[in-house]
Amino acid sequence: MKKNIESFLIEAKSLGNLGNVYQAKGEWDKAIEFYQKSLEVFEKVGNVHGMAQTYNNLGNVYQAKGEWDRAIEFYLKSLEGFEKVGDVHGIAQTYNNLGNVYQAKGEWDKAIEFYQKSLEGKNQVGDFHGMAKSYNNLGNIYQAKGEWDKAIEFYYKSLEVFEKVGDVHGMAQTYNNLGSVYQAKGEWDKAVEFFQKSFQIGEKIGNIHGIAQTFGNLGLVYQAKGEWDRAIEFYLKSLEVFEKVGDVHGMAQTYNNLGNVYQAKGEWDRAIEFYQKALEVFEQVGDLHAMAQTYNNLGNVYQAKGELDRAIEFYLKSLEVFEKVGDVHGMAQIYGNLSILKFSKGIYKDSITKLIETLLVFLKIGAKPEIEITQNILTNFKNKISEEKFKSFIAEIENDILKKGVIWGHNLIITSDEAKHILRK
Repeated sequence: MKKNIESFLIEAKSLGNLGNVYQAKGEWDKAIEFYQKSLEVFEKVGNVHGMAQTYNNLGNVYQAKGEWDRAIEFYLKSLEGFEKVGDVHGIAQTYNNLGNVYQAKGEWDKAIEFYQKSLEGKNQVGDFHGMAKSYNNLGNIYQAKGEWDKAIEFYYKSLEVFEKVGDVHGMAQTYNNLGSVYQAKGEWDKAVEFFQKSFQIGEKIGNIHGIAQTFGNLGLVYQAKGEWDRAIEFYLKSLEVFEKVGDVHGMAQTYNNLGNVYQAKGEWDRAIEFYQKALEVFEQVGDLHAMAQTYNNLGNVYQAKGELDRAIEFYLKSLEVFEKVGDVHGMAQIYGNLSILKFSKGIYKDSITKLIETLLVFLKIGAKPEIEITQNILTNFKNKISEEKFKSFIAEIENDILKKGVIWGHNLIITSDEAKHILRK
């Protein structure tokens, strides 16, 4: 019987490993198929720890697909299993994964809560490598929130630990993150300096994927500087490497970046061509979140072309997917875009309503850059209609929000009590 159980465990682990391979290849449905087979075997022999690990793997693949509520469902099952067997490290890893999915959903304070729990668990078991990753994740959250100095603080903590344990791959990733935050701050020379450090490590250790990522990041810096041809040069280098390693997801992301730079150049048809290429791949691999972002990009380019109805069509497609995956931050971005279009069509009250709701959401999640942008758009709206009319709209809108909260689709985004608290602040 012992031999029989061992053979079952070997089978389950082999099936799980095949799932890992297909997940790494971006073939997520195939990965799910093998994880489910692995889970069945673990259930058959009553191996709770194996089941917990497989639930985690399923959570990871659903997160990659952008199906975040499904991912959370599996992570919670995983957490229950790890708690049952007393695996502190497994618990900490699952907290980290929950942090990742809440970050993706735009629920940043909840993500921070899980990252801190993960950090405590990793510290408890002496997992320095895991601690460094948690510091990196906290840095990513604060960068998304626009709290750049706080992000830099966590990235340096992460770098210190990676250096201590000699993890050059982790160091390279952290240099990339530091480059990204300095880019966000507009300190482009410093950003390039960190990206170059990351690139040097990537070359030294043969991390081809990391090299492609760094080329892409350098493209983003030069795009932000308005050096578009230089940006395109780096994006094409990134694309070449992603093609070489067969990373279709990386290729699609690069198509999106190329679309963005051609849009910035005013070459709209070329931008659309690249966005459509990106969309085709994201649909193929089932990445809902990336699909939503690409629909948004297509909406932006059609808006720039003055084809407003076509722009609205793509914004609504994007909104539908963001609502499906529960991305509050993404939904707010789309409602902001739709507000601008509606205002240009003379639909003043509705556009101001949605923009106020959008501002409240950004205030709730602490998205500093978007808060400033949304406030500027509101000021612009105010200057285009009479101040009396604007104030009248605002009074009606605030009164309505204080009664009902903010409801988008079937989702209660902000309760009336939360709205009162945000407006008071």
